[in-house]
Amino acid sequence: MGQTLHSIIFSYSEDEKIGPSCFEDYRNFRSEIRTIADGISYDLAEYHFSQDFNKESFINTLNNLSVQSEDIIILYITSHGARSAQDDNQFPQIVVPGSEENFSAYRTHQSLVTSYNPKLSLTIVDACNNYANISPKEITVYGKTYERKGLQMLSENEKNNYIRLFKNYTGSLIVSSSQEGVSSIATSKGSTFTNSFLQSLRYYVLLETSNESLVNWDNLLVRAQQYTLNESERIAFNNTDFNSHYPVWENNTLESAQTIVSEAEVIPPSIELVHSTKLFTDQEKLDWGTNNPYMLSVWIEGSSSDLDMIESVTYFYHHTFVHPVSINTNVNEKFKERTDVWGQFWLRARINFKDGTETELSRYTSFD
Repeated sequence: MGQTLHSIIFSYSEDEKIGPSCFEDYRNFRSEIRTIADGISYDLAEYHFSQDFNKESFINTLNNLSVQSEDIIILYITSHGARSAQDDNQFPQIVVPGSEENFSAYRTHQSLVTSYNPKLSLTIVDACNNYANISPKEITVYGKTYERKGLQMLSENEKNNYIRLFKNYTGSLIVSSSQEGVSSIATSKGSTFTNSFLQSLRYYVLLETSNESLVNWDNLLVRAQQYTLNESERIAFNNTDFNSHYPVWENNTLESAQTIVSEAEVIPPSIELVHSTKLFTDQEKLDWGTNNPYMLSVWIEGSSSDLDMIESVTYFYHHTFVHPVSINTNVNEKFKERTDVWGQFWLRARINFKDGTETELSRYTSFD
């Protein structure tokens, strides 16, 4: 008997929201598997379920494989997903259509595949891994509620950073939006300090694990202070009725349970991540080849001297984008990019300076 590649594909193609996307996943992955089997000269055993992905096909397939020691198993699942705060591993629970317990632990299926002791096993899931109000045994159907693959909640990294900032601190903190004797600025889009504080908070919530020691209140407040000062100075420069201001605070009793590192100079030059949106016309949709309703433009605002300090800008768009990461080196256009979007999201921009340092900015891409 020859060596066999066992291809197991489950696609939630019948879901009313993500079904068409899952079906494209199914077709593309199936084609790739067939190419792999041909390339390595393995026999191919296909267990592919699209419209017929359900509890019965799922359980029967995973429990009744005939595998030899030199075989390969590739399990691929494209469906809704989420995770519980009680989950003890980094992988999501997935939705199995027709299952009484709609969410099923993905890690369990990986363990079942490896129990056959194949030469190689690959277990791949395309599903959200965000936190939701579920438990491993809760009977809930979330899959038909959301257009994206799961719940648009917090990522595990974001949740950990919120824990660092709130759960791992003790003591008290008092903050004022402006220094003694100075008024604060309010605009039609919100107060300058509040917007700056939330922008700073979001910046640290989005930091990767490798920078987790920077996620602390000292850095957050200093950054919020600089954001507030920069924005209020910009407003005051154009309107003499306003004065620039910055927040002040007392945190004498604030203590952290974790190691914290201070950022010496949070934002070297006075630069800002900005955006604008506009509705596409029907002709523009045809020209762009899109059904998305909005054009999003993003760029870095600052003086010529500040922008000349920048080597490149790396934009981190929403994870559902075909190309969620983009590197831009066009300083003459202020590192401007345009793309088509259907909704709003938090955008990050990593600013890489010519002296080798870097900083990050974030902004919520609200519609104008």
